[in-house]
Amino acid sequence: MIRVKSWVLPDSETHMNQFLEKDGTYQQKHRDLALSFVKEKHIVLDIGAHAGLWSRDFAKQFDVVYAFEPSKEFRECYDINVCQFPNIKAKVYMNDCALGNYNGKVGLTIDGSNTGHSHLDLTGNTHNIRKLDSFAFDRIDYIKIDVEDAEFMVLQGAIETILTHKPIISIEQKEHGFYGNSRFAAKEFLESIGMEQLGVVSADYILGWV
Repeated sequence: MIRVKSWVLPDSETHMNQFLEKDGTYQQKHRDLALSFVKEKHIVLDIGAHAGLWSRDFAKQFDVVYAFEPSKEFRECYDINVCQFPNIKAKVYMNDCALGNYNGKVGLTIDGSNTGHSHLDLTGNTHNIRKLDSFAFDRIDYIKIDVEDAEFMVLQGAIETILTHKPIISIEQKEHGFYGNSRFAAKEFLESIGMEQLGVVSADYILGWV
């Protein structure tokens, strides 16, 4: 691991460092805009939690944080970045799996210099993958999904959960092309079930309910 200000990152990381070195934050504007639409802050899901660069803020504002991250290396960074604080650790629950549209196994391709660009390998079988609908939540107020082009697959496996709890959702929508989906497949899927775009920062789209 390498240390950048108050954070630790995977040894090979060079991309996120440049942002953290400026003011110690990463994608703060993205978070601030998304959270401005969340009326009640009880339960948040951090899907694609990586090293906890979003979760630390979530744990300061929400009662409970459920994080999802398949990479052991990233989870170890997360534990130091987020769970080192006693008042935060008690409200954070880490799930060591990827999320998608089936329950089973999946691979993970790690991008060494930009580990946030790591993505699922659908032909692999090294990590667990589950549908969000296979979990049971009492409520969900906000979901952040940043999984490098697998957002649409996550949503396909989460439809019952989303329709039940109707959370605010933010999704990254970039033209990666890893899985053959159109760039805005996830956004269009959410709009097809009744959500509308509330805001956008860079490639992060925030959707809520009409």
